[in-house]
Amino acid sequence: MDMVEYGRRVQLARELLKMTQKEFAEAINTRQTLISRLEKGFGGTCQNIFNILSLLNSKGYIGKNIFNEPFKVEMLTKKNAGTLSFKKALKSVAEIKESLHENYEKLVLVHNLFEEQVSS
Repeated sequence: MDMVEYGRRVQLARELLKMTQKEFAEAINTRQTLISRLEKGFGGTCQNIFNILSLLNSKGYIGKNIFNEPFKVEMLTKKNAGTLSFKKALKSVAEIKESLHENYEKLVLVHNLFEEQVSS
């Protein structure tokens, strides 16, 4: 996945939550200009990713595999919530953790690209 695709996914997450860039930025403790840059495919940090996933979760969405195909965000509903036992929830967290671990190099790339953009 390239930075443009990452930016598209950030924008999709924001639009899913029906937020402006400013509202989205405030919700993940950053600036609107950074959200604009992210959505255009410039930069980003690991913390931004974790904050976006946390925000999605806090609004009742489950963000899976933000760096893998297929990228999937689904609404947590009464129908599927009843099937999520504690064990399954822990398994989901473990899968996300494993996915992030497997994609560590991609996270480093995102961070490095961000740093390059900031310094240029």
